[in-house]
Amino acid sequence: MRRAVVIFALVAAAGCAHYQVRRHPGRPTGTCPGACAHYVDCKGSPQDDRLYATCVDECREIYEDPQVLVEYERLRCDDAVAFIEGESGRPPGSLAAE
Repeated sequence: MRRAVVIFALVAAAGCAHYQVRRHPGRPTGTCPGACAHYVDCKGSPQDDRLYATCVDECREIYEDPQVLVEYERLRCDDAVAFIEGESGRPPGSLAAE
């Protein structure tokens, strides 16, 4: 029983940490979750968990350098959105027009 309580507490704490990063970005984190929180907040979609998750997945496939992510998190919103969407204007996870 005690083990279940400890596991539950750890899961709850992880959830709170995730929520903290998403809702209160503050200083740059140099992480994909931090960068994607910045992007999603800049898009004006802070409750869009699917967009956030897709962004994190794609970020982890592309970026390895935390300094690049720190610099991204420092961008103004219009620049941050433009960097992610490029000329297509599509968010992460959108299929390219064929």
